[in-house]
Amino acid sequence: MHGDQNCLPLKQPFCLAGGEIIEHWETSILIRFPGPRDVLSTSWMNGGYRKDLDAVFNHQISLAACDTCHAGDGSVQQYLEGVSRNLGLDPETTTGLITRAEMKNTAVVSESFRELTVTQS
Repeated sequence: MHGDQNCLPLKQPFCLAGGEIIEHWETSILIRFPGPRDVLSTSWMNGGYRKDLDAVFNHQISLAACDTCHAGDGSVQQYLEGVSRNLGLDPETTTGLITRAEMKNTAVVSESFRELTVTQS
């Protein structure tokens, strides 16, 4: 089973103060790190605490793919690895989550106070 295909990015990449790049694809939000990062994730792919990840993503799974995972015809990890490859990422140094929420409805917002900047999508 392969991850759903992603089309071209919907918006221009958004660069954060730490050098991270946020990309908004049709069915995925992707954050590329400028170097390996410590990440704590609940993902089926590279979940747990890792010190070597280059990117993270959140992906909108299609109903058909969701049904396939639930029917036992494929694994969530294999699906996430396929999404990772479709986004041009190395599945060995990436983690990601899946959701039924539509990624087209996301926004990226940054707020700063003194020397602290918080960005959320």
